[in-house]
Amino acid sequence: MLSKKYRNLIFTFFIIFSLGICTNSLPSKIFAGEPHAELAKFSPEEALERLLEGHKRFLACEPAIKDFKKAIANTAQIQHPNAVIVTCSDSRVPPEILFDSNIGEIFVIRVAGNIMDPYTIGSVEYAVQHLGTRLIVILGHAKCGAVNSALCKLREGNITYLMNKIEPGIKEIIKDSTMSEGEKLTSAIKKNIKYQISQMLGYSQVIQEKFKSGELKIAGMYYDVGTGNLSMEPLQ
Repeated sequence: MLSKKYRNLIFTFFIIFSLGICTNSLPSKIFAGEPHAELAKFSPEEALERLLEGHKRFLACEPAIKDFKKAIANTAQIQHPNAVIVTCSDSRVPPEILFDSNIGEIFVIRVAGNIMDPYTIGSVEYAVQHLGTRLIVILGHAKCGAVNSALCKLREGNITYLMNKIEPGIKEIIKDSTMSEGEKLTSAIKKNIKYQISQMLGYSQVIQEKFKSGELKIAGMYYDVGTGNLSMEPLQ
């Protein structure tokens, strides 16, 4: 009868052999959880230009012809999206449509108020570290209900958590009595874009280092739900 030591050794080899068979068809770096050496196909500047070109097609109602079957086949085993889009959950702001993107081209993270919390930042870091993405876009939009609720200091169930992530960045606008309600909302939405970018950089050393080195580009954008137009917002 085999000793306990040898039984454990045989069992260990069996597990390793089994994992080798089960993961034979998977890219080793994905299975190991290590960052991919291969970067996204385009530079940060090229990735941004592609987004803006896609938006022009959206406005012109001239979407690019897409072969979804081919896109599915090309991304079945691995993905290298050209941009991360962090935007609001609002039903009027679908990034894949606004940027006329195909499957696998953009990594979309949606949450009310496009807030940056550990879950959002962790998702961005994953795309940057493991998928080679080199462009991050924070996309705010007109008539944002989350920002408007923060202006009104809404406290309601778990919505309160969202408000706590927005209010600190717009506190000066909340106190301002010189602007109309419409002006305050637009200013607060644009201010929130900058604030969430600062939160992301402040809480992610990975993103901060890549941004400072020029390996990664960050862009703020404002989408008008009434016209379909998109504008770039300064980071500060």
